[in-house]
Amino acid sequence: MKSDHWFHEVFRVLPDLGRQLIPDLASPPRATAEAVGSADARGEDSSQPPDRASRESAYLFRPVALKSVAYHPDGVLWPRHPPGGSEREPVVLLEVQMHSDPLFQRRLGAETFHLLQQHETIRHLRVLVLVPHRRLALGSDPPRLLRRFLRHNVTWVDLGVLARRPDLDPTLALLTLPVRPQPDLAPTCQGILRRRPDLIDLILPILTERFQGLSSAQLMATLGVSKDLWRHTPLFQEILAEGLREGRDRGLAEGREKGMAQGIAEGIAEGIAEGREVGREEGRAEGREAGRAEGREEGREAGREEGRLEGASEGRHREALSLTLRQLERLLGPLNAACRARVEALTLERLEELALALLDFKKAEELNRWLEGGVT
Repeated sequence: MKSDHWFHEVFRVLPDLGRQLIPDLASPPRATAEAVGSADARGEDSSQPPDRASRESAYLFRPVALKSVAYHPDGVLWPRHPPGGSEREPVVLLEVQMHSDPLFQRRLGAETFHLLQQHETIRHLRVLVLVPHRRLALGSDPPRLLRRFLRHNVTWVDLGVLARRPDLDPTLALLTLPVRPQPDLAPTCQGILRRRPDLIDLILPILTERFQGLSSAQLMATLGVSKDLWRHTPLFQEILAEGLREGRDRGLAEGREKGMAQGIAEGIAEGIAEGREVGREEGRAEGREAGRAEGREEGREAGREEGRLEGASEGRHREALSLTLRQLERLLGPLNAACRARVEALTLERLEELALALLDFKKAEELNRWLEGGVT
């Protein structure tokens, strides 16, 4: 499960968790910390973290990127005062390692000293590593210098062991959700929410990952959370806003598509009707004139008949040309002079073919290809 982003968000919202997880920084000291302690595996007792105080946090969580190398620690907890840290509130380099990585120990040492190199204001530094269990393969047979660093300067938190501690602080119980068995998740979350209902925004994302087959409503039922509480969470508001945006965008796209199709159909129908009327009028006028001219030579009756035929042919040609040019300019915009001249030179038969083919045109290049070869 991809949990780095979730832990990032937890420590951003609850930056003082770092103090609770490092035994000698927790205040007041109480009980033994089976899961939380330094890497010095001597079985010594340590203090258990107290409930989070209702005051401004002592730390700020900020991710850092160490330049010149591809080191990206999961985050750094910076004390508000002083910025370089103190004995009681040091700067804390945070790493969450949920999978085996044989190079992790060496990378941890390297990024720690790169952090010190690039942030000269740091005077007191502690390293905190969260793991699902201590059986992870994170490196073997490190050099003596690195071994001393890992033993004396790194606090290792075994989340599996931490989850078994009774009467756990709700913020610490929150950290154990990625490693708890699924049957334990619902009662654990309910216990957290009884004491800290404000943590629901941090609980829902990890439950969505752990129970990927459940809907939001089913998750709420599993937790025993009311719909009113769920509706007021930022997660619900984010999902609602995303749904509204998607619906609005989809509606606009469908409306545009249908409107364009309807507009083209109406334009074609109007153009055909207008073209027919204009063509008939022009055909009548030209037919009468041609009939009179030729009738003087061959006789009134013969001339009138031939004039009608010629006028009708030219009228159809003009009608087809007028309609075709209107539709082309409606679809493609104004035509250049050369392209317009080529269209005007087409025969009636070719104009009728073009009137059908132009319905599939999307750009002027397709018209040019048709004029050159008759294929779009």
